This record gives sequence, C-alpha cells and structure tokens, in this order.
Amino acid sequence: MDIFLCPWQNTQSSNYQEGGVPLLAFIYKTAEVVRARIEAFDGFRDRSFRRLLARVPSWFTADHITALRIFCVVPIIYALLQSWWTAAFFFLVFAAILDALDGPRARMLGRVTETGKFLDPFADKLIVFVTLTIIFLRGGDTVPPALFWTVIGADMVLILLSFVGKSARRYELGSNIWGRTKFVLQSVALSAILIGLNGFGCSVLWIAAGFAVLSIIGHARAKNIAS
Repeated sequence: MDIFLCPWQNTQSSNYQEGGVPLLAFIYKTAEVVRARIEAFDGFRDRSFRRLLARVPSWFTADHITALRIFCVVPIIYALLQSWWTAAFFFLVFAAILDALDGPRARMLGRVTETGKFLDPFADKLIVFVTLTIIFLRGGDTVPPALFWTVIGADMVLILLSFVGKSARRYELGSNIWGRTKFVLQSVALSAILIGLNGFGCSVLWIAAGFAVLSIIGHARAKNIAS
C-alpha cells in the first residue's frame, strides 16, 4: 500500500474496523476516496495539457516553468504593495496555471530532476508566504491572525522536515499528493480574497490547512519508514 494512502498510520484500514474504531475507519476511507479523486484529476490534467505542451520546444523543461513561477513573486509583491489587488490576482492565477503545467511537462519529457523536486514545493511556499503575509499586514482584518499563523506555521514545519530529512540523508521530501492539493486550495483561497471574496477565501484556507496537516503527517511517516 502506498505510504501516503492513509498518512497517519501504518496498518490496513480493516484493522481499525476490526478494532472497533469506527471514526478512524471513516477518516481512513474518506482519505482513500479523496486521494483517488485527486489522482484521477492528475491523470485528466496530464491528458488535457499533452497537446498544448507538445507545441512547446523540448529545451523548455519543467524546471524552466517552475523558475518562471518563482519569478512571478516579483510582480505579485509590487502589485500588493501598490494595493493593486486585481493585478496581483492575475499574476497569482498565472503562477497557479504554471504550477499545473510543470508536472505534466516533466512527465512528458521524462525529466524529473532533483532541482525540480526542490524548486516546485519551494515555489509553492514562497508564493503563498509572500501573498498571504502582505495581505495580512496590509489588508486590515481580511485574514484572521489564527488562520494566518496556522498556514504559515504548517509550511514552516514542512520546511523543517525537509532540512531534517536531507541532513540525515534518510529520505527526500518532495511534494506529496496532500501538499499539491494544499497549494491548489491556497491559490484558490488567496485569489478569492484578492477579488473581495474574503469569507469564501478564508474558509478555503482553513480547508487547505487541513491538507497541510495531512501532508506533514505523510512526510513524517515517510521519515519513519525510511529510518
């Protein structure tokens, strides 16, 4: 079984059912369903973008797309500091579209690099950190402090796990399915906030925080299995 299928335990779901823990069994089955839906969407995304990406020159790799996504941070910062929320919205959406393209591009070319494994989650966290922090500092009470610190704290824990794993040379911390979903939800949430849908955006951010917890537990399991 995939180590990320149920990120908080190492046994089969039937063990929970036999042990009389219906709540944990329900959570496990829900995670299975969500994970299957996400994987199905990933496959649909790859097929949808294949024809488009086939027109891109072969020298333009997934790492180039990720680097372009990181560069999007510059106009996002400038637009937010100028209170050009609509402009920041479009740059954020553009960065999210690039995020949807880099994975399929890497698989199409068969070039999944170590650089890409590092830069992809780094770009996710950088974009979210910069956008959310400036909104929090300049947007009044747009984002509640508890929500802000939950989102930032979860990403800090993931970064810490990454450094611990690499320093011990026991496992590689790339993005897992929960982390990728987290970034999609964060992008939707921040985009909604930038166009004035604060209530909806904050609600989605809380859901993203839940996926961040799943990502943290999944990576912690990967560490334990590797050790």
